[in-house]
Amino acid sequence: MLYTHRVRTDALAAVTHVNGTARIQTVSSLSNPNLYELLIAFKARTGYGILSNTSLNFKGRGFINKIN
Repeated sequence: MLYTHRVRTDALAAVTHVNGTARIQTVSSLSNPNLYELLIAFKARTGYGILSNTSLNFKGRGFINKIN
């Protein structure tokens, strides 16, 4: 499910909008067991159970790694 929440830490600046919110998508062990386990393992190592989807694209094509 997709939600918008107020961010409470500066550690997540990369995913925080200028108004202090972030769009988050939740996942459960039932809806996506593999991603859920990855998030649990990531939280155990970092303290944050999040992954950032950078999905920077233009007309369906990613451009962030484009070399000109």
